[in-house]
Amino acid sequence: MKLRIIFITLLITILVLESCVTNTKVPTNEQITVIIVETIRQNSLDTNIPICLNLVNRYIYQQQYDKRLGYFPPPPRNKQGEPFVFGLYKSTKDDSLGFNQKDSLFVARQINDNKDITLEVNIIPNNIKTRNVSALNNNELKLYTFLVPVFNRKKDFAIVEYDSKRAGDGFGVIVYLRKINGKWIKMKSFSTWKN
Repeated sequence: MKLRIIFITLLITILVLESCVTNTKVPTNEQITVIIVETIRQNSLDTNIPICLNLVNRYIYQQQYDKRLGYFPPPPRNKQGEPFVFGLYKSTKDDSLGFNQKDSLFVARQINDNKDITLEVNIIPNNIKTRNVSALNNNELKLYTFLVPVFNRKKDFAIVEYDSKRAGDGFGVIVYLRKINGKWIKMKSFSTWKN
């Protein structure tokens, strides 16, 4: 019982210190909309296919301290237990781009705080069609559905994931973006699934 109380106290202390030290706020709807628009532009998505204004938060996460690792590991990507994508793009001492161990708490906070995100319509260019429908249960024949993007603490690196579901087929894509001189630039993208 004492060990459990000590562990909970330690956990709360770490969370409080992390929030005090970083004082980094989770991305706003405006920042999220900007990165989604950049993903559409830089991945050359068909702007005749509407995007869903409501983002999907597939992440289910409960923080658990990993004694072996010595920190809070990143959350799994979804309830099927697939590995979280930012494990594929870890930053190193030579390259500060990407995610590091300290980012794991910030990512967890984004996942917990950004449950119901709706894109800011006034930021989306007129040439991009939108639909204000349920992201998960909709009757659209063609629609791009975006997951809530995940940023590192510096907010200079982000991962955007989207699906395109059409009658009879579809596909999923993950895009890595880096902020360089105030502009988001696509670094890499790859397919996650195809029907």
